[in-house]
Amino acid sequence: MVSHRHMEIQYQPFLKYEGFTDDPILVEASPRTQPRQPGPPRAPYCQYRMLSIHVASHIMVIIMTSLFWVLVVPGLPASDDQQQHRVNITTGAKYLTCGNSTKEAKSRSCRFDVLLNNWVPAPCYDVDFIAEYEEDGSSSAYRDAALTQRIELGGEALGALEFYYTSRRDHVNHCAVMWRKQFANLFERRAAFDSVIADPFHTEHCSQYLLDAPGMAMKGGEVESTKTFVGFAGCWVRDEYGAK
Repeated sequence: MVSHRHMEIQYQPFLKYEGFTDDPILVEASPRTQPRQPGPPRAPYCQYRMLSIHVASHIMVIIMTSLFWVLVVPGLPASDDQQQHRVNITTGAKYLTCGNSTKEAKSRSCRFDVLLNNWVPAPCYDVDFIAEYEEDGSSSAYRDAALTQRIELGGEALGALEFYYTSRRDHVNHCAVMWRKQFANLFERRAAFDSVIADPFHTEHCSQYLLDAPGMAMKGGEVESTKTFVGFAGCWVRDEYGAK
């Protein structure tokens, strides 16, 4: 029998890290990842090739990021107090919440979103992205870290649990679909968007997880599961939402 090592990462919804907050006032500085350990010395040609790849990669990121914000973010008039009055996607939007319990969430007509692993106010319940997430077929929930006891629940019944376990594939799928959802909300300037995609710490976590996932998959004979806590997300709603 192959022995299994279970690595549980606790987070609401996926990873617990210093500085996480669901407060409407977004934290401006996100935690940085730990410095990478130096690898074995490479031959000069390999070093030159790796340096070229890294430089090209960074240049491409800078170009694409610049183009993105030029297209998405409208020009803002310069002012002397710009540092004191920062503007972001939540500026001018109303913040709705689901409270801190399942009972309170239901009383506020919130719904459990399996993509977010959170209860979310109705204006931010996005059926299209939930369907896209479920198309992958990896969104099963389990009672144990070994992923042997599948939970045959869905919707509000799953949201009534305190936590459940999911697979590495589901974690990757979650981050990938959240990235697409974040882009769609920013690019289309949607009138309602959840607090998870607006959270810099969640974005930092998912980007790092996607970078690390290929290396994790190379570990043979291991089952890596994520302990997923059910949470309660907020919803930012702009004035134009009611005009739709």
